Amino acid sequence: MLNAMRLAAAGAEAQTIRQDIIANNLANLNTGAFKRVVPIFKGFPLILADKARNASSSVQLQETYQDRTPGSLIESGNRLDLAIAGEGSFVVENGSGVKSTRRGDLKIGSDGFLTTGDGCRVLGKDGPIKISGKKVDFTEKGQVVVDGEEIETLRMEKFSGTVLSGYLESSNVEMVREMVSMIEATRTYEAALKVVQTADELLGKAVNDLGRLK
Repeated sequence: MLNAMRLAAAGAEAQTIRQDIIANNLANLNTGAFKRVVPIFKGFPLILADKARNASSSVQLQETYQDRTPGSLIESGNRLDLAIAGEGSFVVENGSGVKSTRRGDLKIGSDGFLTTGDGCRVLGKDGPIKISGKKVDFTEKGQVVVDGEEIETLRMEKFSGTVLSGYLESSNVEMVREMVSMIEATRTYEAALKVVQTADELLGKAVNDLGRLK
């Protein structure tokens, strides 16, 4: 009885984690180039879980991974908007260090540096890219051209595609898929709580019956 309660409680906790991850995916539905996160859970088969000394550990989050499927390419008409058709990512830096991203909503800051929409500085082969000029263009291979003169090349990771100027990559989060997953997680959570409640009631009844026998 106690093992059943622990197992159900662990299942409910796992679904709470799943709901949080799904909620974060949905919150980033309109975040450029956002990649949905998928939770992976591990657990013993039910028979083994019943025999486990600590059944509460039979269901737990093993890892999460990012679905790297590219989002759709949307034409914006803004030359500073970039998207990669194919493999690769831009290399940027912020206060936490250097990272790669496919987010390409670029702008020129008041200090002249090229940044992403979330404030990361865009890196070229020689470091952060600073723009001194009026007209900025990008070639399909990532060269940065200012007023007709090539000044830098975008630093990219695992690049084997084409840089498209005037396009943005959308999030790969699909609302319908995430909503279906959320409904499944909610129903599973509610079912697990029902098991806990039923087991608790049965345990209480058994204790009361035992008391009357004495």
